[in-house]
Amino acid sequence: MTSTLLKTLLLLFAIAPATAHPVGAPVTAELVAENTALHPGENWIGLHLQMRSGWHVYWRNPGVSGRAPSLKWELPQGVTAADALWPVPEVLHAGDLTSYVYSDSVLLPIAIRIPDHGMPTTVSLKAEARWLACSDACIPGHASLNLSLPFVSTAAIASASHALFNTSRVHLPQPAPTDLRASALLRDGKLALDLTPVTALGHFERARWLPVSPGIVDDSAAPLVRADGDRLHLEQVLNGAHSGTPDRVDGVLILDDGGSSRAMSFTAAVAVIVPARGIEPARIRTSGGVHVWMALALAFAGGLILNLMPCVLPVLSMKALALIELGPDDRRAQQRSALAYTAGVIGSCLTLGALLLGLRAAGSAIGWGFQLQSPIVITLLAYLFFSMALSLSGLVEFGAQWMGVGESLTRRKGWQGSLFTGALAMIAASPCTAPFMGTALGYAMTQSAALALAVFAMLGLGLSSPFLLLAWFSPLARLLPRPGAWMNGFRKAMAVPLYLTVVWLVWILARQAGPDTVAMALAGFVALGVGLSLWRHGHWLARTTRLLALGVAFALAGEPAVLGASAIKPATTEHEAWSPQRLSQLRQEGRIVFVNFTADWCLTCKVNEKVALENRRVRDAFAQHGVSWLTADWTRPDPAITEELAHWGRDGVPLYILYRPGHTAEVLPQILTPEQLLERLDEQTS
Repeated sequence: MTSTLLKTLLLLFAIAPATAHPVGAPVTAELVAENTALHPGENWIGLHLQMRSGWHVYWRNPGVSGRAPSLKWELPQGVTAADALWPVPEVLHAGDLTSYVYSDSVLLPIAIRIPDHGMPTTVSLKAEARWLACSDACIPGHASLNLSLPFVSTAAIASASHALFNTSRVHLPQPAPTDLRASALLRDGKLALDLTPVTALGHFERARWLPVSPGIVDDSAAPLVRADGDRLHLEQVLNGAHSGTPDRVDGVLILDDGGSSRAMSFTAAVAVIVPARGIEPARIRTSGGVHVWMALALAFAGGLILNLMPCVLPVLSMKALALIELGPDDRRAQQRSALAYTAGVIGSCLTLGALLLGLRAAGSAIGWGFQLQSPIVITLLAYLFFSMALSLSGLVEFGAQWMGVGESLTRRKGWQGSLFTGALAMIAASPCTAPFMGTALGYAMTQSAALALAVFAMLGLGLSSPFLLLAWFSPLARLLPRPGAWMNGFRKAMAVPLYLTVVWLVWILARQAGPDTVAMALAGFVALGVGLSLWRHGHWLARTTRLLALGVAFALAGEPAVLGASAIKPATTEHEAWSPQRLSQLRQEGRIVFVNFTADWCLTCKVNEKVALENRRVRDAFAQHGVSWLTADWTRPDPAITEELAHWGRDGVPLYILYRPGHTAEVLPQILTPEQLLERLDEQTS
């Protein structure tokens, strides 16, 4: 216990936040106010970033690489903060890469609303600021900022920072004229914008535009701009790696008139979408709701394929045994069982989806499979599968009166056992991402809660559909063998994949949380085995020992919360850890870059690594072409990786991206083969 406490204290010191402005930091940040006091109604506060010479931070759309500054507020009750306003940035070209940046200094104005009543004499505004500063290298920065101002009932006088706000407002894009109409058309891999009438824009000699939403167009491609009759036509190549299609396009139009320029913001509705050759069907959204049905179909297909995943096989074997025990002649019982199983799968899938949506709405950067980023959840799942395996092996009998966990419920006749088996199948399937699932779930995360849950429900229906077919179609049902003594041997054989699943979960725990946590978990397995072996004994000593043993097991399952963060993974010389800064640096050097978004709990990822990424021909080709391999390891929660997955329209791993000089980034298939990788690399030299 003393050792655990010492490790905890050392961990707390290790993760304590750095000072706000370390010596030599490339960026300093502060909160400034336009006036000397706050008053009821709208007040203006600004995030003021000052960069050392040669350094820059990024606009709201950073361009090809980078990350926009952000603020997380801690405000008094009743006080609200609007989104920051963004002055027009500079356009930075580095080779064939384009970014939108601020250098020297920038002020991002933010409207703060103060209520009429209930304010103290001094109001304290706190915020956590984060940014990415880049020069020859990139350095993430953060600062805890605090601004305290007196509260007055009337308007206050201007502060010393008033001039900063005036300068910032000069560079803010103004709203487009009310008579200006904007529309967008996607066709042949390009975004075409039309602004009419051109006379509403006034006189100008040259026009250019900046996309507000990141990743829609290829920022490094030169846009086409021309006046065509009474319209201004803007055209730019789409980002081929961007998944999904927006309902609207937001932009900033910059009009140059000799020595001066002015900027205005506009929004263009996407009226028509014409599929371009080579765009994945899953990324095509058309009017009339076709995209909804496509997402639902992909979710169903992904759920169907989940039945082939090894993490689901043991649970499916139990369900198959349950159907066989009912016998081929009792069709009504089989159908009720299949419906209950389907309800369990879909209900569990909806619960998982609702939890995922709720946590994301609360600000957590998580995605599909998020529960396996918790060492505690991994340990509890290992306990569950271990208990079920002991029961299937005949080493533990829970008794009919016990309804708490695992295999005893799956063996109950009637809808309860089938319902639980369905729920367990979905829980076992959650670490897996089957083909088509990534696109469907990534789409779901960008839609309303109702539509997102519909996608999750269709995923569950796909997973449960084989048993529905077996129960409702006689020719298939007759293929099932008749019940008999062979089932006892088969049940014991099915304990083997459950034991292997436990081994896999412990391996994940070791990779994720280190040997100390694994030692605690293994001690928990011993306590769990003792408690379960005494389950049917009615003697008071056995009952007491059983409760103590189970209590110890579950107490040890909580140890990963303390020890898990201290895990250290072995370094590898074959690839580097992914970061936006390292990716940007390698691309600026003109390197071919392969990015592997993976997690230890993702079986599909591990199969791809064994089959394709560790293939000798692939390794030799990587070395021959000088490919830089970056690994984005999502085994533990990582907001940066979650954000990057969302950027590519994905909500889980695996994800593979290949960056080649002179080409747009390419998303590779979720199921990799050596031939696919070799073909892509050969295209570079052809």
